[in-house]
Amino acid sequence: MITSKGPKKAYYVDNAELERDWTQWNYDRDVMSWSRLSTGIYKICQGVAVKFNPRNDEEHAEYAHDALVLTLEKIRDGRLQFIPGKAPVFNLLTTTIFRHLYSRMNKDARRSRVMSNLRQKKLDEHQKE
Repeated sequence: MITSKGPKKAYYVDNAELERDWTQWNYDRDVMSWSRLSTGIYKICQGVAVKFNPRNDEEHAEYAHDALVLTLEKIRDGRLQFIPGKAPVFNLLTTTIFRHLYSRMNKDARRSRVMSNLRQKKLDEHQKE
């Protein structure tokens, strides 16, 4: 299982390269720059997903893939904008990915609570009969 104490180099992304790839992709919509950008974003997603203590490697991969897809959709649709000189692109991406995963964890917890309450309600109804 992947832990936060694992190899840090596996998730290392050079901010300057990431910024260059994003800027290049915005300029000419080049497939190669999109590929490099998405690879860097996926590494960030993997690193951030570790912080949410996944139970196993499959859950870690699910978190990372989910965050990757939503982040790439935001970039492609123009809902996530990088402005050079304002803040490092790494910070923008890390914050976006963290917020998505945090939101997902809250939704999962809420769904689990609702299902638990529903099960308990059904058990109580069944015991009264």
